[in-house]
Amino acid sequence: MGILNWYDYPLRNYDPQIGRWIQQDPYDQYASPYVGLGNDPMNGVDEDGGLFGLSASELKLTTMFVGAIAGGIIGADGNGDNGGRAWAGVLIGAGAGTGFGAILNAAGKIGNIVSRATLLNSINKSINTTNVGNADKDIKNTPTEFTQGKKIPVKDGNKNIGFIVVSTFQKTAYADGHQGVEIELKFKKIKSNLKFFNWIQAIRTNKPKDNAVSPYNDPQPPDDSSPFYYTEEENQIDNTADGYDARFYDSPRRISLNTSWEGELSLVAADDISYVLKELITLRYGFTIDSKNKLHVNNIKIQKVSDFQQGMIQKAKVHFFEVIKEWLKSFFEKYLKK
Repeated sequence: MGILNWYDYPLRNYDPQIGRWIQQDPYDQYASPYVGLGNDPMNGVDEDGGLFGLSASELKLTTMFVGAIAGGIIGADGNGDNGGRAWAGVLIGAGAGTGFGAILNAAGKIGNIVSRATLLNSINKSINTTNVGNADKDIKNTPTEFTQGKKIPVKDGNKNIGFIVVSTFQKTAYADGHQGVEIELKFKKIKSNLKFFNWIQAIRTNKPKDNAVSPYNDPQPPDDSSPFYYTEEENQIDNTADGYDARFYDSPRRISLNTSWEGELSLVAADDISYVLKELITLRYGFTIDSKNKLHVNNIKIQKVSDFQQGMIQKAKVHFFEVIKEWLKSFFEKYLKK
């Protein structure tokens, strides 16, 4: 606390005299970017000035509880009426393992926090899900650039779980004068319990389209409320490839001189226990068009996640949990009303 009596947090400053942050919320968690501690300091913590949620002791319980819920939902969807009995078994087992009273205490706050779409962000604090350091480790052990035909190793922590094949990465030129690159990546999982593979892409360019402000989440303008590259409908078709677990395709182009364009692409996934999304690897690629209309390609590189992309990944985690909430709602309506 300095001369202004502000509290110094890693991401911003908090003024306890007015109950508000001085700087805007980097994760855009609430309608107002200056709301302090969610206007509910008795029911959560904010350790760094970023995300407000459960206390540290409750995070572990809540993670287990949500994992049990998701497991019950999957069991119910796959086993008909037997899913109801499986669900009861999940709750009983969870209660025996950690103390049912403690679970209910944490669960009582779930409704309060989930309604503000922050539960998943809170869970993320208690387990290592972002793996921002993966890029640095990979850079030391792999080539600095990747071109068409190359394989890019993918890790979960220190464990190799698969690879990305650069199926296509080449210059493009169109009859209308546009130039750019075409890229197709295919991810193959070798051994991992991770599922729900998807892509998140951020764009940085000095010539944005549709009145966008760089950097921005791709696609722009968004075609749904999700920060993922593919819509839920597109994901069923475009994110698939025979023999692979995920696929990315894009063909960015521009027509103006002195143009720079860069894509920051993250592969994310969730395990089948906690159902919390994590970043596995982040790549950057792009192109420039110089003053003589000559195209220069920037090859694919493994990079550390930027602050902007990290914010998009956090939003993706919230969106993913909203899907789980819908599963929960359907489950309660289907089984617990019988």
